[in-house]
Amino acid sequence: MNSILPASKKLLKGLAVLAFWVGVWYIIALVINQELLIPTPHKTILVLFEFAKTREFWLSVLFSTLRIIAGFLTGIVIGTLGGVLSVKIKLFDAVFSPLLTLARAVPVASFILLAYVWIKTNFIPVFITALMVAPIMWAATMTGIKSIDKSLVEMGQVFRLPKKEILLRIKFPGLAPAYISSAVTAMGLAWKSGVAAEVICYPQQSIGRLLYNAKTYLETPETFAVTLVIVIISLALERAVKYFVKRWAQND
Repeated sequence: MNSILPASKKLLKGLAVLAFWVGVWYIIALVINQELLIPTPHKTILVLFEFAKTREFWLSVLFSTLRIIAGFLTGIVIGTLGGVLSVKIKLFDAVFSPLLTLARAVPVASFILLAYVWIKTNFIPVFITALMVAPIMWAATMTGIKSIDKSLVEMGQVFRLPKKEILLRIKFPGLAPAYISSAVTAMGLAWKSGVAAEVICYPQQSIGRLLYNAKTYLETPETFAVTLVIVIISLALERAVKYFVKRWAQND
């Protein structure tokens, strides 16, 4: 019962904040009174319901989500392995650290345009997403490993704990905070960069294609509706990543 009350308060607070900003949106839309510039929340929701009746919409959501999750997981694997190797092997770190700096410095649009020449259209969002996620998880893994309490590791060795126990009971918990936080941040960036790639490379059955079409034909309510879908899915995926990574850390 005690745990339900804080959760209920948090939910009510979130709903109140949401209602406030929807109200601000509604007032601005009424003041401007031009649907071409800013549609009302009511109009946006109606358009979203119309989208939801079509098969194309659901296929676009499905394929975009699959592409971005594939790129996210690829970036997680590359970033984690790269971070571990960078801490363990100094030469590896010296060779690859300039590439990480480059990946963080170059605008996403530049990578998308270059990938457009090298890669098939449907795989560009996967590539871009992985490219954005890998440096974040690379740095998080390095930071997490370096923040592990060495005295606890030495204590475990003194008490002759198996290497597996030291890894699971000491090293993983020390790595988890930085890793979880970065994974959630990386998912948000993955979704935004993946959709941006779809807008530019225009693959079949994608949210980016829906967004591009709405912009091209000056369908502002449709643009707002698709953007709302992007925000909802992004938030849902961030929460899912946070949940699963925490469960993984606790189980280990």
